[in-house]
Amino acid sequence: PMGATALGLPGGRPQDLAAGPDFGGMRFALDPETARLAREKGPVAAYERLVELGVLQPSADQERVTHLLSAIFHNLRGTKAGEMPSVKGLYIYGSVGSGKSMMMDLFYACVSQHLGRCQRMHFHEFMHMVHKKVHQAKTDSPGERPADVVARRLVHEVGTLLCFDEMAITTIQDCCLLAPLFEAMWDAGIVTVMTSNRSPDDLYAGGLNRHVYLPPFVQSMTSHCRIVPLLLDKDYRQEQVLRSGLAEDPVFCEGGRLGRFADDWWRKATDDAELRTEVFEGGYGRSMEVVASGGVARTSFDEMCRRSRGVEDYHALCRRYHTVILEGVPALHADCHNEARRFTN
Repeated sequence: PMGATALGLPGGRPQDLAAGPDFGGMRFALDPETARLAREKGPVAAYERLVELGVLQPSADQERVTHLLSAIFHNLRGTKAGEMPSVKGLYIYGSVGSGKSMMMDLFYACVSQHLGRCQRMHFHEFMHMVHKKVHQAKTDSPGERPADVVARRLVHEVGTLLCFDEMAITTIQDCCLLAPLFEAMWDAGIVTVMTSNRSPDDLYAGGLNRHVYLPPFVQSMTSHCRIVPLLLDKDYRQEQVLRSGLAEDPVFCEGGRLGRFADDWWRKATDDAELRTEVFEGGYGRSMEVVASGGVARTSFDEMCRRSRGVEDYHALCRRYHTVILEGVPALHADCHNEARRFTN
């Protein structure tokens, strides 16, 4: 198989906001006036201010989404302790680089100032947490439906707002769990704001027993949440990369100069730091080893994808390092199903 080397760049790490570190994390900083508008008036006012300043480009489709998010913002602000919010959630789907995650981040930065407890996380991370809680619920409350137990614990531990980025269903276990879990969450008063590259009807495409388990979840979602497309011809993320100059440096290499390519990126990313091995704790106490310096890790496909690794290991890797240089990526074929799944994870 042909070898390759790939570089995982940070992609714009969140900056501290002018209003203080407790305001929320976004991919650009808010000036004090925008931060005040976001806190007091919500996403529409903040979005209009950012367009006025030239931080964001005007988009009628994005503005439409901010109005829907503002409705949730004001509803949550007006909900007293112990009351059930009248709004259940929003599902934003659309093309890559259309601004879905940015819209949700802006909303979360606004609303997190007024809710005592709320959470924004990647959907993959959320499902990993949920499966652990389901296992615990079966042990602690054997007479109850696990989804109901988990929903109550989420309200207590996380709060009444959950924001999920990049929702996707990739396993039959997740597909079976989603309908009862989200029904229980909405009944418990949890508001969900989600982004995805797929419409609800296109989730888990081609999956095992999809026709059995997905329709109840989609039906429940459409009855509880507003489904909003954000389909743009423009890829703002790609435009940002082109403006930054990063596009001039390829992050993937095929062929015979793989070692040199990885060496070049190591020098650029670490200012030619010495190659030193670091050992850190992965998921469930497993030991992981990489070459690292200053938040940059260098490792191999064999180390990350041919060994017994799980999602929790990759979360640990990404929490510790903002840039990963992965060497020796092979041309994958049908017999490499496990390796391919680990690679995409």
